[in-house]
Amino acid sequence: MSWKMTLKELLEGTRGEAEKTGGTEFTGVSTDGRVDNSGKIFFALKGEKYDAHDFIEQAVASKARAIVVHKPLGELKLPQGAELTVVRVGDTLAALQALGHFWRKKSSAKIVGITGTNGKTTTKEFTAQIIATKYPTWFSKGSFNNHFGVPISLLGLEPQHRVGIFEMGMNHPGELKQLVEIADPDVTVVTMVGRGHLEGMGSIEGVAQEKESVYRYARPDALRVFNLDNPHTLEMMSRAPKGSPRLTFSTFDAKADIHLKETMSTLDFLEISGRIGAEPGKARVPVFGRQNVNNIMAAAALAVACGVEADLIWKSLANLKTAWGRNQIVPLGSGARMIFDGYNANPESMGAIVENVSRLSVKGKKIFVLGEMLEMGETAGALHEELGAKVGESGADFVWFVGPHKGDFERGVRQTSFSKTLVLSDAYEEKLALDLARMLEPNDIVLVKGSRGMKLERVVSALDPQNFKTY
Repeated sequence: MSWKMTLKELLEGTRGEAEKTGGTEFTGVSTDGRVDNSGKIFFALKGEKYDAHDFIEQAVASKARAIVVHKPLGELKLPQGAELTVVRVGDTLAALQALGHFWRKKSSAKIVGITGTNGKTTTKEFTAQIIATKYPTWFSKGSFNNHFGVPISLLGLEPQHRVGIFEMGMNHPGELKQLVEIADPDVTVVTMVGRGHLEGMGSIEGVAQEKESVYRYARPDALRVFNLDNPHTLEMMSRAPKGSPRLTFSTFDAKADIHLKETMSTLDFLEISGRIGAEPGKARVPVFGRQNVNNIMAAAALAVACGVEADLIWKSLANLKTAWGRNQIVPLGSGARMIFDGYNANPESMGAIVENVSRLSVKGKKIFVLGEMLEMGETAGALHEELGAKVGESGADFVWFVGPHKGDFERGVRQTSFSKTLVLSDAYEEKLALDLARMLEPNDIVLVKGSRGMKLERVVSALDPQNFKTY
């Protein structure tokens, strides 16, 4: 089946009025006038730095069939004779959110909502890959997980979909409550709580309180999945509505519904064993990093919640893969191999990957290129010093730190017995990247990790990647 929405549905969902009627049936929703919008509904969103009402001509030129606006028709620059439907609403973002909720309620798909400081995107990808072995599945692309990304993702649901999987992010209080109200999930999980977005949330307790929103504001009959290994999510379970259905996962608690442990970890695979429901088993999962055990358990629990049998889940684990920039293994022209993780960085995710690489047995050098952990607020200095101390004890042969907190990072490194090469720069420098490229040899391992805003894929591109696409 192909996606379509009628004008009647558009007006009902947005609570808008048709000021001009051209087309009455549409084939998609867009917020970007630069892409091919053939047959689509273009929402003219207004942000802090832009107003898409200024780009309506571009949207029409890209063949949008309808536009949703909150300005009067007389103020719009519409091309003469355009076969176009114009829907006016009070606020285009609110209308997009309302339409996303409306479309979700029309769908018969079971809706899964995923949040967490770390692992939400990977858990979403793993969950979708597992469930798709049994049911037609839709899931949010990339990290489309905010106040406009979630409704846009919900609007991708088609009649044949049996399950929809949606990531929910946040960086300020109240955001997750709104996303839960829009998506109205049937199944929810907080993968884990760590020290992320401290600038907006103030403390890890503030982060935990906001993450708990996916449980607090979900319907009482929604199934809640809990991580028993994280103290914050364990506390959340004690406050969940009595009688609401739940599933648990844990590496340490053998009584959990999903109980998995790492038995071997290499650059190429993670070997796990344990139990999914009543089904024992083991699998080699082609992903790097022991932190993925948590993501695999969460995904398995969500798949169980959606009706996938345990034996089918076990079989699907051998085919899992991570998304762009998440523990992505990239071969380099020098014969070295890279671990690229450039989509998220906070103390827990940084510490986990540094530990994972330190545990690897490597014939060549271990080279770390680390970028600033953004949105750390007043704790940024102390947390970068903490990271430096961990890196100093990791056994790395070469370390390059990129970011304004290079001094704090260096202070942490100098507290250890680290005596190898340490390079520091405020920002990315192409010359340093090319110097690094020239020193690489076969059997070297290069770790590149930092916050998305640091754009460390520039390092990847400078090191002659053999199979890599920029995001």
